[in-house]
Amino acid sequence: MPLAAPRFCPMPGCPELTKGERCEAHRRALYAVNDAGRGSPAQRGYDRAWRRVRALKLSIDPLCEIRTHCPKFSFGYQIATEVDHILTIRERPDLRLVFSNLRSACRSCHSARTMKDSVASKGGGGSTSPVPSTDYRRSRKFYAVAGFDGGVSRSAGNDF
Repeated sequence: MPLAAPRFCPMPGCPELTKGERCEAHRRALYAVNDAGRGSPAQRGYDRAWRRVRALKLSIDPLCEIRTHCPKFSFGYQIATEVDHILTIRERPDLRLVFSNLRSACRSCHSARTMKDSVASKGGGGSTSPVPSTDYRRSRKFYAVAGFDGGVSRSAGNDF
């Protein structure tokens, strides 16, 4: 299989050759900017009390309770290594340490759930998004209710 030719770092003025992504210096700078805006784990709600509740949850429920992305094993369950908030801390900070709002998860299921939540919180869809499904958004009824004609002129005789 032929190798792709090296490309310049996509940051303007950077002379580093890469495989199409940012060079190491610009990648680290991007991570530093993102991490600076996140705050420390304790500021985000993951303090000593959280670590204790997390350890208790994993000891009581040691298997993944999400089971959407677990690797397939003969017994069908994966050992949980992380704890997921059913309603996120961003949605309901008062339920941060409530045991009934927690579920044990393996890494792959928790990562998938976290990604789905972060995409939904940015308006990209997901189960918690208030945006209607794709089929409904494309329907004529949606456009009529929303006040759009979907690119179709009403004067041409196309009624909804």
